[in-house]
Amino acid sequence: MTQAQISNKHQVAYTTFRRYLRKQKLHLTAAQIRERHSRAALRGRAKRDHPGQSHRCEPDCDCKRHHNRRRRRTDTPTVVLGRRFCSDCKHWRHIFDFHAREWDVEGNPVGFQAICKTCQRIRCRINSGMKRRGRPYEPRKPRRTHEEQLERARELYREHCENPEWLEMRREYERIYAEAKRREAGIPRDEAKMAKRKAGVDVTISVIPFALWQEERIPFYDSWADLAAACGTSDRQLRRTRFNEKGELEQPTVRADFVDACLQHEGSTTIVTLYSGNIYNKDEQQLALAA
Repeated sequence: MTQAQISNKHQVAYTTFRRYLRKQKLHLTAAQIRERHSRAALRGRAKRDHPGQSHRCEPDCDCKRHHNRRRRRTDTPTVVLGRRFCSDCKHWRHIFDFHAREWDVEGNPVGFQAICKTCQRIRCRINSGMKRRGRPYEPRKPRRTHEEQLERARELYREHCENPEWLEMRREYERIYAEAKRREAGIPRDEAKMAKRKAGVDVTISVIPFALWQEERIPFYDSWADLAAACGTSDRQLRRTRFNEKGELEQPTVRADFVDACLQHEGSTTIVTLYSGNIYNKDEQQLALAA
């Protein structure tokens, strides 16, 4: 087999194959060098005789040049059953959805672009200053600041919290994630605790009494992190249940087991006392839920 046939068989560019041979100190013989010089002379004569068309080949030829152009790096053929794989949207499209880039002597297309017409049009519009998302190709808006991104994330989280199905799916995901992390850390599975676990939706209560209780207890601690440590939780989890700088709450409800665990760790009061019709809450239904 010739070097060109070997490179075509293993789907390697001819120049890469020649560079590998040079690294292995395998050079061409004198006969091969003369043959290459004769081929170069023929190509130069074809270029002089036919300006603008230096490489004359039949349609679907197997020469090194056209074969390397038609093949893809993933060894996927250019056209399969009249379709081609778009490298941008990652879908198989009909061959008519691609622009031609090579033609034979009679003007029939023999090579097509790697990107379909739709992806090419979107790229051109984006490069000209338009955007793809939102309304069709409207002018780009200024990038949000970090504070605006956080506010948008909180807004979306509040909207999701109104859906009980999403909340249950989120909690189930957090339980699975925490269980996987414990297995990675080498902590054995607590079978007794898992047997006592009750399947179903967790009971939720109003977050307002718990948030007011935090405002009352914070003067006794140096920071919110110290209060969270006293409650046996993290500052990030406790931040969701207290008032922000604007005096608003991120979520209207909170799990009853979370409030009960925080109050038991801190030790100043209990969930029954907090939700039993005192100055924080006068709703008797909350006491029934807490009990």
